[in-house]
Amino acid sequence: MLVVTCAQMRQMEKDAENIGISSLRLMENAGSAAARYIRESDKVAGKRCLILCGQGNNGGDGFVVARKLLEHGADVRVILVSGNPKTPEAQEMLDRLSTRQRIVYDTSDFSVCEDLISSSDIIVDAVYGTGFHGTIADETTKRLFDAVNGSSAKIYALDMPSGANADSGEASNNTIRADVTIAFAAPKIGQFLFPAANYCGKVVFVGIGLPESAYNINDSRVELLDKEMIARKIPQREKNSNKGTYGRVLCVCGSLGMAGAAYMCASGALRCGAGLVTLAVPQSIYVPVASKLNECMVYPLDSNGSGALAYSALERIKEMAKSATALVVGCGLSQNEETQQLIRSLVSDANCPVILDADGINAFAGHIDLLRTSKAELILTPHPGEMSRLCGKKIDEIQQSRLDTARSFATENGVTLVLKGANTIIASKDGHAYINPTGNPGMAKGGSGDILAGMIASFVAQGISPVDSACCGAYIHGLAGDIAAEKMSEYGMIPTDMLLEVPQIFRDMSR
Repeated sequence: MLVVTCAQMRQMEKDAENIGISSLRLMENAGSAAARYIRESDKVAGKRCLILCGQGNNGGDGFVVARKLLEHGADVRVILVSGNPKTPEAQEMLDRLSTRQRIVYDTSDFSVCEDLISSSDIIVDAVYGTGFHGTIADETTKRLFDAVNGSSAKIYALDMPSGANADSGEASNNTIRADVTIAFAAPKIGQFLFPAANYCGKVVFVGIGLPESAYNINDSRVELLDKEMIARKIPQREKNSNKGTYGRVLCVCGSLGMAGAAYMCASGALRCGAGLVTLAVPQSIYVPVASKLNECMVYPLDSNGSGALAYSALERIKEMAKSATALVVGCGLSQNEETQQLIRSLVSDANCPVILDADGINAFAGHIDLLRTSKAELILTPHPGEMSRLCGKKIDEIQQSRLDTARSFATENGVTLVLKGANTIIASKDGHAYINPTGNPGMAKGGSGDILAGMIASFVAQGISPVDSACCGAYIHGLAGDIAAEKMSEYGMIPTDMLLEVPQIFRDMSR
């Protein structure tokens, strides 16, 4: 599903107007769709519904919601948060509402506003929508929003919680905390960036009657991953096939104390359908790893005095990589300097797609030029700390601009980047980006990333493009985590629990 910036949304609306769909009609459609969603979610008849309306077109949407809820038996009141509307469309919608009965209030008597808020069953935030930037300056508005956040009412936000930026994901301290955000026409980027995402609650999408042609956005395109999209990217397995048909993954992983990383990476690859998985590990951890893995080939290689891969293992790995269709490098390899040199040499000469994770990424901190000159297709899967070491930005700076950071790094260095974290971002080297909505805090445990690296490698090995493999891996990995958390709780689940949920996900997708 397309995810848009405010500028792109304005252009989409302009495209609609150019073919005769007026802005007033779009406002009527938006408010009607939001009201329909609200009344289908909550039985509104007889319930006290308060609509907070701003001066712009988001307020106009709110006036339509108020009118439609009145028509379905709700006890509706409206507060003009900053005074009368400033757009002709919003004023028209207020005029249509005001002919009904005396239900519109302003903030001149704040005690009345407090009473309306505290007595409401449902509150609809139609104050700023996607038009908010900066901070909330008006003290009365701050008090009003604080009162809303302190109420027991169910809160719906129209397009964006007021106080949150729909492009950057920034949010003011007094931002309205919605239970549900109703996105008009398309989700907005800021709904999936933090801290704004914390205020959106559940994000739902409703159409507003835009023509299909309005969605033809190619430049800086961002899409939200969903189950149907992922299912389309994964090909059906052919009856007339064999293990060679589904690719060969070579995992170069592990070091003394990090045997589990090698095990989980290989297991992730096995669970996602690769025909053959080979694991190259230092001699120091061969026995514990080989004893845990029955379905994959495990080879012991030279290890140094630290129990990490010795540089002398390079030629053996290169020989093994000749038959591989995907290569995973880095899970638990350590930051031993000799091993880091091995990683850089291996990737520089690789002839198949390479997935770099963990210490495989750390090896290129200060050596980004080697990423650009590699002959192989590269997929990097950093968490914010690894991304910080790689690009030289502070973690806070990365987290404040996750989408821009991921997209610029991918395009400048010609790689596919998977910036892990809440709402993982996948950025392709052509400038397109994808947001993954699956996953939960229970996955923030050592080993989760190793499984993801193996899963992505498995898809790449089977011939799926690097960016599609990254999308499939991230989505299914997160969904497996969500299922595990539902069964075992975010506290109690461990990364290997996710492996057990992957088969059922594939079964569901194939139906």
